Amino acid sequence: MNNQNKPPENKDQNNMKFDFNKNKFALFFLLSLIAMFVLLFAVNENGSQVEIPYSVFLSYLEQGEIDAVKILDSNEINGTLSNAAGGEYTVFKTRIPYYDDTLMSQLREGGVKITGAPKAVSIGQVILELLPWLLFVVFFWFMLRQFQGGGNKAFSFGKSRAKKYHSELDNITFADVAGQD
Repeated sequence: MNNQNKPPENKDQNNMKFDFNKNKFALFFLLSLIAMFVLLFAVNENGSQVEIPYSVFLSYLEQGEIDAVKILDSNEINGTLSNAAGGEYTVFKTRIPYYDDTLMSQLREGGVKITGAPKAVSIGQVILELLPWLLFVVFFWFMLRQFQGGGNKAFSFGKSRAKKYHSELDNITFADVAGQD
């Protein structure tokens, strides 16, 4: 068979393949990063609350439809709207875009129950914020272990491969092997 008709083999293509079976840590790391980002974007802190603009909040306040508010860190308001027809309450949330010194007097005039509190940090939020750092530390630790191992030759470029010669082991002469196939 003639080798001229064969296309030349590209050795770089064979080296570019990534085998996840050999690198299970890389697969685990990739899947954990994907899961972390899905959790960051999918988890909603207050799923039952309706977020309304501050201007709509002020119009509800003028109409007397707000029953109670809780002001968090002077920039967020959680509260309940009272629907006079059904007697039901709607939970809402809004952000205060600027310092409003007339807000407290408007809330008192409207007969709104007012409470205040610092904004709480949930344990899930703390874990989600620490997770990328923990994954980075674990990945860095794993990479250092791989570099120090004997199988990986990443840092062995400066080491000598010379072996010590032992003259006692080589007692074979030409006369011992002459005439053998």
